[in-house]
Amino acid sequence: MILLENDTLEFLGHILNVGGLFLRGLNVIFTILIIVFVHGMGHYLIGRWCGIRASVF
Repeated sequence: MILLENDTLEFLGHILNVGGLFLRGLNVIFTILIIVFVHGMGHYLIGRWCGIRASVF
């Protein structure tokens, strides 16, 4: 019975580690998305400032 409980706890610990890895991956993806968006917005705003029309951002 104790062996079963230890295996269950070990399995749950593994799932939590994988979940933590997934959340770290989401943080990296979200950070890159923000950087790309700000970079693109910079191009758009400078273009407008220089009088270049853009129909789509």
